[in-house]
Amino acid sequence: MLAALILPTLSHPEFLPGREPGSDGWKVRSIGHAILAETAANPDALTTGDLYDVYGLAWRLAKDNTLTDPQLWFSAVDKNFKIKGKVPDIYIRRASGEVGGINPEFHGAPLAIAVALFPTGTNLLGLPATTPLAWTRGLQPDGTWSKSLGTNGDVGGYIVFLNGSTAYFKGNVGDRLTSYRTEKHTSNIQEALPPGTRISEFRPGK
Repeated sequence: MLAALILPTLSHPEFLPGREPGSDGWKVRSIGHAILAETAANPDALTTGDLYDVYGLAWRLAKDNTLTDPQLWFSAVDKNFKIKGKVPDIYIRRASGEVGGINPEFHGAPLAIAVALFPTGTNLLGLPATTPLAWTRGLQPDGTWSKSLGTNGDVGGYIVFLNGSTAYFKGNVGDRLTSYRTEKHTSNIQEALPPGTRISEFRPGK
């Protein structure tokens, strides 16, 4: 089914996938692929209504052994909210070996990645191939990254799409996203998502 997804046209010279292990582009891509793998195994896993935020999604992926490395959620070059000390585990490790709830040290930590939380019952694999799944934190409705909140400030960032492709946008996305409703170009990532989809990311003070 995943192979049948059509790749979007990403021909602009600023679309540069981060392929180096440990890079933000590689991390965004890994998270996007984990979301797809989880959905392929259980179509309702990530749209059951119990994923209240990005931390809940990260916990679900770790709980199901789809994506367990917490370092993928943080950036080594985060310009605004670098993690201090050891990266916390995603979930509580019980003595019995069973996976517990979200680690309090992970919940509320400055994750570098934002995610789309789709409405309950969404057929994720039936959405347009150009649907964004995850991206570097701080992307604003006007297509720019926030200087004070962005993972890389306002320099730009990465987005991974439903077809698994990852794109780098320098400075802003311009009008290079595709509106879910109209299929026309847009710079607003919310417009590229189905109605009712929530965007979740770390916000200081919350």
